[in-house]
Amino acid sequence: QFAQPINRLVEQQLARDEAEWLTLWGAEKEALVAQQVEPQLAARLAASDSIFLSLGIVDTAIKQDVSIDKSAALYFTLGEYLSLDWFMAQIVGLQPDNRWQDLARESYVDDLESQRRRLTASLLAVNASKPEAVFTDWQVQQQSLIVRWQSMVRDLRRGTTPDFAMISVALRELLDLVQASVEASQTADKSG
Repeated sequence: QFAQPINRLVEQQLARDEAEWLTLWGAEKEALVAQQVEPQLAARLAASDSIFLSLGIVDTAIKQDVSIDKSAALYFTLGEYLSLDWFMAQIVGLQPDNRWQDLARESYVDDLESQRRRLTASLLAVNASKPEAVFTDWQVQQQSLIVRWQSMVRDLRRGTTPDFAMISVALRELLDLVQASVEASQTADKSG
């Protein structure tokens, strides 16, 4: 049930040319190629940290009864718009000093992936046949929370390398946005 869709998503992800993806994984791919790794394999290895997200995309598509392509398109659009791939890279890049920080990093990865899936599902629940229109409406409805999140991301990008406390606070900010979006989609679902 998952193998074929995931393979297709991996290929799509490797073909993505968004600036965020190239910034995050392009340098790693080039470093691998410089070490004589075949370019296609190097791209797969460089992107391997984010390939596990494919399960969430497929699961969301199945639960929302939409095509995997629509689920993936919205998932990636949200990721780019909210800099979620960059944020995930910051979490993965945290250097734990002890077992508790290692566990915290793992929970941050799980939390971010879960919130991204919930946000995607909530928007698809509003009108899965028109995800672009739903995305545009969501930008207007959640403008204040989106601006707060984007401001936090800008602050994180400007400062020193994010630490555990900074990531925790940012995840809370993202949770506020996701919860408001889920509540709005449930309200829209009841009225529609």
